[in-house]
Amino acid sequence: MGGGESEKRLFTKGLVFHENYLLHETGGHPERKERLMAIMDYLHEEAVLAQLALVEAREATLQEVALNHDPDYIEEIRRFCGRGGGHLDPDT
Repeated sequence: MGGGESEKRLFTKGLVFHENYLLHETGGHPERKERLMAIMDYLHEEAVLAQLALVEAREATLQEVALNHDPDYIEEIRRFCGRGGGHLDPDT
């Protein structure tokens, strides 16, 4: 197939979301619940949500995390969490 319209229909666009995202308190950081709520409201008002497959978020497996993160970074985060966690940098 040559990338025609029929091929495009084979793919469903999805949006990963979970209500727990709204519990993430970030203070004045741009990545906050008010922004997420505004985005979701906009997608609903513009009838975009109806075109998306809503996928409920779940905890990623270690294998899935490793698809996007270096093994050394994963180990660094494991050690960090083992020490009780906290803030890695001003954003996290």
